[in-house]
Amino acid sequence: MNCFVHSIAPAVGICKQCGRGLCCDCAAEVEQSLACKGRCEAAVASLNELNDRAKTAYHKAAGSYTKIATVIGLTGLLFTVVGIMMRKADFITLLVFTPLGLVFLLCSVFFFHSAKQYRSRD
Repeated sequence: MNCFVHSIAPAVGICKQCGRGLCCDCAAEVEQSLACKGRCEAAVASLNELNDRAKTAYHKAAGSYTKIATVIGLTGLLFTVVGIMMRKADFITLLVFTPLGLVFLLCSVFFFHSAKQYRSRD
């Protein structure tokens, strides 16, 4: 492959932004990436920054899922305990608190599982 601009010069790499072959004179190194000198340098720097931020996304998502799972799990535990303790209350109360608590607990398990999956990708 030859340089896009200098057709007789051999290419030393490819621009990360536009994909053109670059010779030594046309290539600019931008944070361990190649870019067209004076043309694609800013765009490649933006791509590199975006890529660096994306690397932390799974870790942040896992933390959020863990926090949500904890709150939902505690709420489910509270509803379940209140529902069990109010067995002598009316039928509607029993029908609402205990099943709703169990649903919250089940959702909490789902969120903990999702957090674990995000951590495994990190």
